[in-house]
Amino acid sequence: MASAADLLREACRGFRTGNISQADASMQRLRESPTAIPVFLSAIETLGPSDNLECFHAVLGLQHAALKRWQICTPAEKAMLRDYLLHIGLTDGMGRSTEGHNASAATIPFEKVTTNAALAASAVLWKRGWVEFSESAATSGSPPSGSNHPNTLAPALQSPSHLFAHLSSNLASPNPNHRVMTFLSSLVGEMSGNGRNKINLGQTIAFHRHTHSVFEKQHLSSCLEIAMSSLSLAISSLASSPTPTPLAVGTVSLTVDILSWEYGPAVAWASLRSSDAQTLIKTPKHFKQSLIRPDILTAIFNVYMTVRSGAESGELPHLLRQLILQLSSISGPIFDEDEERTSYCSFLVTGVLTILSSPLPPASPPDYISSELLGVSTICLRLVSNFKLKLMARLPTFPTLLTAVVELSNSLLSSFSTSLETAQGDMDALSDGWKLECYSTLVEFLVMVVEDPFLLMGPEGEECRRVVARSLSGVYGSCVQGRIRIGRAEETRCVRLGEELDEVGEDIEAADLEEQVVNVSCVGRMNLLESLSALDVELGRALVSLRGLFESGMSEVNEEAAALLEEVRLMVLFVGHLLTDEIGGETPVIPESITSTCETSQGPETIAKMGSVVNSLARLAEFQANKISTSPASPLYSPLLGSQLLWFFTRFCPPYLLPSPSLYSNIESNPLYTSFFGSHQAAQELVNTCTSIAVLYLTSWPGEPEVVASTNKLLFALCRGNIRGGLEGSEGWKRLAGVFACVGTSGRFEQNVYDAGVTASRGVTQGLAEGFKRLNYDARGEVASVLVCGSGGMASATSKAIMNETLSLIGGGLKRLVGAIEDPGVNTTGPEVVDLCNLVVSLFSGICRSPFVGIVDEAVSDNKEAFVLTQVITPSLRKLAALMAVFGPIDTRIKTGLITCFTSYAEIYISFLNPSESYELYNTASELIKRYASIGGGSS
Repeated sequence: MASAADLLREACRGFRTGNISQADASMQRLRESPTAIPVFLSAIETLGPSDNLECFHAVLGLQHAALKRWQICTPAEKAMLRDYLLHIGLTDGMGRSTEGHNASAATIPFEKVTTNAALAASAVLWKRGWVEFSESAATSGSPPSGSNHPNTLAPALQSPSHLFAHLSSNLASPNPNHRVMTFLSSLVGEMSGNGRNKINLGQTIAFHRHTHSVFEKQHLSSCLEIAMSSLSLAISSLASSPTPTPLAVGTVSLTVDILSWEYGPAVAWASLRSSDAQTLIKTPKHFKQSLIRPDILTAIFNVYMTVRSGAESGELPHLLRQLILQLSSISGPIFDEDEERTSYCSFLVTGVLTILSSPLPPASPPDYISSELLGVSTICLRLVSNFKLKLMARLPTFPTLLTAVVELSNSLLSSFSTSLETAQGDMDALSDGWKLECYSTLVEFLVMVVEDPFLLMGPEGEECRRVVARSLSGVYGSCVQGRIRIGRAEETRCVRLGEELDEVGEDIEAADLEEQVVNVSCVGRMNLLESLSALDVELGRALVSLRGLFESGMSEVNEEAAALLEEVRLMVLFVGHLLTDEIGGETPVIPESITSTCETSQGPETIAKMGSVVNSLARLAEFQANKISTSPASPLYSPLLGSQLLWFFTRFCPPYLLPSPSLYSNIESNPLYTSFFGSHQAAQELVNTCTSIAVLYLTSWPGEPEVVASTNKLLFALCRGNIRGGLEGSEGWKRLAGVFACVGTSGRFEQNVYDAGVTASRGVTQGLAEGFKRLNYDARGEVASVLVCGSGGMASATSKAIMNETLSLIGGGLKRLVGAIEDPGVNTTGPEVVDLCNLVVSLFSGICRSPFVGIVDEAVSDNKEAFVLTQVITPSLRKLAALMAVFGPIDTRIKTGLITCFTSYAEIYISFLNPSESYELYNTASELIKRYASIGGGSS
């Protein structure tokens, strides 16, 4: 009969020969056999020095077999298996045989991977019976404490308390056993739910949560005490000899694992868990004696400074940074009072400053420098998110920390920009990408500082604000210059190589850039005048060059031209985020930090500088729009830049032009509201500019979807609040209405759109009319919606005329379509009729959803105005529903457009309909849905 060792060798033969599937199958049969446990035990004891692979699989097999038979094993057998695996792991396999077995095998140590597997397997078995072992200190048939299990050298451990005493004794010897740390890390990992074997236990979530809770309440503190005791010894050892020992590395790793514990059964073993589920660490109060120790904090930083650059340090510097990050995250009831938190934070800040003030030499390996700066920047961010500005502002070292962070961030961005320029814009060729990531983290730190509510709290907050503002001087200007250099380098490369980023990569890069600009703009508002001045200088210089480019008549965009266009686009982005916040569905208001600055002594100068920047952009937009109206096909004029300018005015106009007194408490005393664009004349001038460029962008670039969408968003923005009153006095607004009236419901197949005799008085040229006709029909529907929103509810004759004319044209288009359908001589499936139907449905959809776009609601705020709209739409519902039967089967766009039209009308206007009109809507909608279903409408 083959021995256990021979059985293992035969089963593992496939691992050595490359037949992995055969070996897996053989091992599985061996694990499932009734004699698996004695076979694996015997094999571990008798395998020789050349059987390292077999020893490893024997350990894993023993773990599997023990878990499989756990319910039928006696308590003594369970204790023996878990303690035996722990013993051979702690002794590196040297104590795996008794005198009666193969004693020579016990003189050959395990390989490290087998040792770790034995310790991990023991941790798994301890977890499987942890509650059972905790409840019963003395199991039936077990040897007394202090003796060994029968036929093994493994000491009998009757309970978790005995386990920790045994581990402590292994560390108290003259040569502390570093494998204790490996075992405890495995045990903590299994208990926390992060262990590699958590699925293999085959237990319910309730079991894991209960075990987690018992371990946390009764024994996690024991692990921490062992870790901190050993950490003190390890730090002392490293202070005298910077070469890290396995015990030092294991101790720091264990401490990191313990501090990563997620407290509470509701958090542990959740089905969905984020990678950073616990930003702040709220430890139990009784951990205080172990964790809140300034001597340990200081020693950790000192050791880090000693080992951070040594080639022999291995992973210890990274682990120490992790430990510092976690110590920076400690919060909650562990601190009795603010003085304790302040003192604790002070030690951490001092340690961080020690690192920042003594950077690694430039000749150090790049990964050393990148890892350290990324780690330290994250620690800084965690400090301010944990301790908050109110506490950190008390520290005498806080201004020094701010200055160090600002200097580091500026240096990183400048260095990255220089590297990218040297690499001629090739991001993939750089190894410095981490600098941009580190810079973003440091900017997040600064954002948390400037957005802390403490800055608004009385004299103390005001003094802190002045300190912060002084420290952050130059951050915004440095970011503008750095990002411009990066943008120019990338754009130059793209033109030189004729390449473009893929859409996904471009979207990701644009999102990252915008996030960074948003963050740095929050910082820039702390020194608003300085930030605006930096932009004004850069913008003035670039606009002179750009005007020269536009006047040059170049036939194609070269590298310098592309770089200049990108530079200006980036500056528009910076200006937009500095002066405005995302308005979305909220009422647009001027950022409070800007209104506050304008009330100070710097207010007049700041307002003048703001006006200079905005007027520069307005002049640029006018210049570009006039250029494209004469040469729309020229590649010099950049639709991307046009979209960015439109985006800026869409964000800027609603909050700044004629602000509502109800939104601000000090509107009469703040010069921002009275001397900037709060005056009717200044606001009217900007409205004139916006409407004029909107008409030119729409009609000159009808084939540029981004420009068209941005233009309509700007027009909707001008329909908000008090600005709407300025539309009727704007020549651009009247020209837009004239273009719409001129083109009306003329489709793509209709000729002779322009009638000079009818439209000359309205400022509509043939070019405007032909360009507007080329707009896609959804965009024309949005223009109809804009005209309704901008003119509805206004008392002037001009606005009423625009409203009535727009609705009359749309109703006339439907009438013309119905006439074509009823004419037996007209082919209703011909392209001309189908095209007209598409246009009519788009126009009706536009006016039906005009207030529903989330930007404007004034059009239905007045019952009279809503009545005017319903008098046009409600009588048309039956005719619109009938279109489904005619065109639905042949054109999917018409089919879905009709559903959208009815849905929008029902959602927005139902409250303004009388009973008979509501009944009409219900009946026609029912008919529409029936026809939709009859032609296979699907689930739209």
